[in-house]
Amino acid sequence: MRYLRSFALPALAIIGSASAFASTSFTFFNNSGGNSYEAIFTLDSLGAGNTGDLTVQLLNLQTAPADDTGLISGVAFTLNGTPGTILKPTSYSGGEVATPNSNGTLAVLYSALTSLPAANLRWQNISGSNTNIQLSTLSGGQPNQLIMAALPQGQTVYDNGSLSPSITNHAPDIIGSATFVFSNVAGIGASTVVSAVTFGQGTTTGTETSRLQSTVVTATPEPETSALFGVGLLGFGFLARKRSRNR
Repeated sequence: MRYLRSFALPALAIIGSASAFASTSFTFFNNSGGNSYEAIFTLDSLGAGNTGDLTVQLLNLQTAPADDTGLISGVAFTLNGTPGTILKPTSYSGGEVATPNSNGTLAVLYSALTSLPAANLRWQNISGSNTNIQLSTLSGGQPNQLIMAALPQGQTVYDNGSLSPSITNHAPDIIGSATFVFSNVAGIGASTVVSAVTFGQGTTTGTETSRLQSTVVTATPEPETSALFGVGLLGFGFLARKRSRNR
């Protein structure tokens, strides 16, 4: 019993001292003017040094765009506090990168956004501020990589086989959705909030206001916590087995 007690108490003390990180998701939606856009912001507070990750997922739900105003060109939002540098995404993922044709079909260049070379990614914070952020593709000449809705299941062409030149002139585009991650940003913590979200469309920025649909907060044990808990259980099992053998 002496061995069990001497092992268990330090193990429980270590497990109890490990902290958890908070993950908060804010979902905003816009459906004005016949366009349907959604943005999901996830803030993961990493705990140590008040740093965290910012993930921005943009979804275009407008499957029959009349012109380029049906495509997402950016999203503007505000982070409270004093976040650190937010410029180019640390990583990104999303749908196909494709050229829309005038007959409503797509010519796929990359099967997923992750295949697009980082040097070619246009999306970045163009506001010059880390608090009032303008994550957009509207920089450096003729804009492209706008986010265009994916075709509904079973449909093979957009708009009955005819797309506006204002759409095809901005090729290539990202199809369906795009996710951008900014890692280890100083100043992002459990109390950081996303607000004042507006969508950019076509060749304009921040014209489409949105409403907050939901906020979800979760607390997840750090990997070290789970590992220590596992070590504690193994230790208990080992000592219990040893004790039974000594009887």
